[in-house]
Amino acid sequence: MTDKPIRQGSLMLVPVDEVPEGRITRQKSAIVEHSESGHSHVLDCPQDFETITVDEDNVFVRLMTGGVLTHQKQAERHEELEIAPGTYRIKHKNEYKPFEKIMKQVID
Repeated sequence: MTDKPIRQGSLMLVPVDEVPEGRITRQKSAIVEHSESGHSHVLDCPQDFETITVDEDNVFVRLMTGGVLTHQKQAERHEELEIAPGTYRIKHKNEYKPFEKIMKQVID
């Protein structure tokens, strides 16, 4: 496992040691960030990995084997990233809108 966050556009996978209890699903492929503009960030692994959903803001993935993170977009696509085995919290980049005085999720 790496100890540095992995960033792809507005998505970040942050390594963690512990995960709170949540609903566990197992799959070989999952959208880890869906974009309003229709291009998603997809995690694929040769073996099943776990997605642990605590609540809307706390989602984790646990990879027993390495995987690949791809950006499903035709143009201006982010580089494909190799993801090492480990447990990661899925984070989304936010930005502050000073005139509106709100935090808003970045749309990639």
